[in-house]
Amino acid sequence: MPGTGTKLTFTYDVLVIGVVDSRTAVIAAVIVFIGTNNTITTQAFMTVAPLPRPIASPPYGFIRFIGGGLAPFAAGKLAAAYGDHLPFSIGAAAIVASIGVRASGHRLHAGVEETQALQLVPGSLDADADLVTA
Repeated sequence: MPGTGTKLTFTYDVLVIGVVDSRTAVIAAVIVFIGTNNTITTQAFMTVAPLPRPIASPPYGFIRFIGGGLAPFAAGKLAAAYGDHLPFSIGAAAIVASIGVRASGHRLHAGVEETQALQLVPGSLDADADLVTA
């Protein structure tokens, strides 16, 4: 589960994407940070969902892919109207807001960290995820 430091790193990354004019830097930033954030967020959601993984996964995927489909369209419209940097500034603000949301969910996050710690123990069984780690 990423901490506040990790979230601030992602915020910085999105700001760099919005400010830097280097295509190579943008590609590297997207691959390294945004891809990692997607993986961490998916794992966290699947762990805190009050439903079994097969039931929680479809609605999460639907929301994620609808957002993934609408975001580029909206970002393009915002960039065309207000400049290329605005969509990334909005993204950075959303990440900062997520820090507040995460800070308000200590009980859920404690459960995530406990479950992930159990998954690291060789041979342990995580009953919620039906996952045996070896």
